[in-house]
Amino acid sequence: MKRQYVITGFATVALLSGAISALQFMQFRERESVNRMVSAVPATMTPQQFGNETASHAHSQPAEVLFARTTALLNGGYLDLAEISLGVLSQQNDKPKLALAARYNLATGYLQEALNADRSSGRHRSLLELAKQRYRDLLSEYPDHWDARYNLELALRLAPETESYEVDERGKPIKSVSVVFPGFEDRELP
Repeated sequence: MKRQYVITGFATVALLSGAISALQFMQFRERESVNRMVSAVPATMTPQQFGNETASHAHSQPAEVLFARTTALLNGGYLDLAEISLGVLSQQNDKPKLALAARYNLATGYLQEALNADRSSGRHRSLLELAKQRYRDLLSEYPDHWDARYNLELALRLAPETESYEVDERGKPIKSVSVVFPGFEDRELP
């Protein structure tokens, strides 16, 4: 009787091990397929190569492939088209590392676009402000993200913010930040 239990136990362990091995093999093949698709993405892309993808098509391909294609589009200088996909990717709750990378790439795209824009234009300043805010949002959740810290410092050097402190009625200082937008008229609101 004892022998029968031992044989049944070994058979059960063997079947479970086989099932786990088969599952791991299928996951390996899926990862291998995704890696092949990602490696096939060129370093830069044009909108024609990217296709007419919008946020509704983002679920038809693996998120890693969409991220690689969007990064290639961003590297090609098409921030306005890459924003949609990066916004979708930044909301990936099941893939936090991919969402973090998408948020960082979007902020870096704003910064890069600001560096390429005419410095006397309002677009330059607006893009810098967007980049600074995106980096601050990212750093509020991931304070050890050193690339974001470095790029935030660069953006702050390009568009410094002046700080002033006022005192409220309780005697505590209130910090205020003054941001100057070129070409903005100072007038009274209605």
